[in-house]
Amino acid sequence: SGKTTVMAARVVWLVGHDGVAPERILGLTFTNKAAAELGVRIRRSLELLGVELDSVPTTSTYHAFAGQLIAEHGLRLGVEPDLRIVTDASRFQRMARVVETYEGDLAELSTYVPTLVTQAMNLDGQLSEHLVSTEELRADSLATIVDALSDAKPSAGAKAAAAAARKRIELSHLVDRYRAAKLSDGVMDFSDQMAWGARLAQQPGVAEALRERFDVVLLDEYQDTSVAQRDLLHALFGGHPATAVGDPAQGIYGWRGAATGNLENFVREFSGGGEGRHFSLVETRRCAPEIIGAANRLAAEFYATSEVVQPLVSAVRSVGQVDVALHETVQEEIDAVVQGIIEAHEAGTPWREIAVLARVTRENGAIVQELRRRDVPFEIVGLTGLLDQPEVSDVLALLEVVDDITANPSLLRLLTGPRFAVGPRDLALLGRRAASLSGRRFGRDEEATLAEELSRAVEGTDPTEIVSLADALDDLGELGYSPEARRRFTDLARIIRT
Repeated sequence: SGKTTVMAARVVWLVGHDGVAPERILGLTFTNKAAAELGVRIRRSLELLGVELDSVPTTSTYHAFAGQLIAEHGLRLGVEPDLRIVTDASRFQRMARVVETYEGDLAELSTYVPTLVTQAMNLDGQLSEHLVSTEELRADSLATIVDALSDAKPSAGAKAAAAAARKRIELSHLVDRYRAAKLSDGVMDFSDQMAWGARLAQQPGVAEALRERFDVVLLDEYQDTSVAQRDLLHALFGGHPATAVGDPAQGIYGWRGAATGNLENFVREFSGGGEGRHFSLVETRRCAPEIIGAANRLAAEFYATSEVVQPLVSAVRSVGQVDVALHETVQEEIDAVVQGIIEAHEAGTPWREIAVLARVTRENGAIVQELRRRDVPFEIVGLTGLLDQPEVSDVLALLEVVDDITANPSLLRLLTGPRFAVGPRDLALLGRRAASLSGRRFGRDEEATLAEELSRAVEGTDPTEIVSLADALDDLGELGYSPEARRRFTDLARIIRT
């Protein structure tokens, strides 16, 4: 709790006390969102200090920083500086081509191409994150096989290890082909960025150039750095003024090479034989004392084995007030919740400091409707709840129709929604026109409901045979639509086409 605040405060101290120019400070973190937040925090803190922001510190993600390093120094390793980052879909397609054209031995591997592609891609990423070459992998795997065969009666574990080693050897040849294909196509992925960045950091002159540009570097969430990231940062900034923040009790990225000892070893590895200091942020402002007490009891064994992690202390002095209410109906509950929000705001609480948590997502819809009815501003957090909003559903429906002219359910949503509000009679005529354009006989059934008529209009099993209501919008024919419906059909057709 408070790591980003500490980084911003560190910048203020460096600028205000030590006279470091803001542009000579580098801050690195993992995500674009975190980098943007760090940049905003730093700028606000400097403004409070009264610093005129002719320049600001550089904030970036670790991967973007490595990408910039490649752009500036890649030619030192024969790597083109303008390589493009590829999407996951493009990576899969490129590896699939490698697999399908490979003529070597794959006897130990799955014959199902998607599985084989995924395994080879994962191995490529793991090797890059751990800075292990395919030659080193094959040598290690071969040693594992030899060890297993040297035993007259190898154990089940030894046999399994040997089998896995044989698979890795075969996969490594696919990785070689895949890497050659990436270089040939002028592309790279995120793991390539870090691996090449780490190698570039070892080249003469690269670290010196970065140290001349930046007097201080701040490293966020350092415990999550992979082997490649750690080596990159150490080669560039080891012995240089650096501050790392993170949670030594967190280790969720071990699968990609992050080591739990990264943060604990930071001072020793980066001090360059000089002095380094360690501070613990033991005071949290996010939880009440009762919650922190329970967490500390659960983590007691962990605290006993760690030299740097200390029990947390809650800075919250008041746990607030909890009211419990039981209502006879859901609507009464919703009315009470919204009324409570309005009363809290009238008492001086800003809207942004009020939150509503629902047990399941589907309960949000009714609450949102009541908030909208009472003119209460709100923000829906999370994609799931956002997709349930009518206006968002309409946008998605339009995108589906633009992408697929046979997306009749989505088109019907648009036609019957508040924007176009086409009535049942005109919809039935449109369905009949769609069937007519497809060459089907579609006689009028006086007993049929609107849903039945539309279903008959668009029924079909082969996607190429499905009747498209969108086609009927482009060619309405001479059926007896109402003038308003004809105009609305024309408007929607124009929107879809443009």
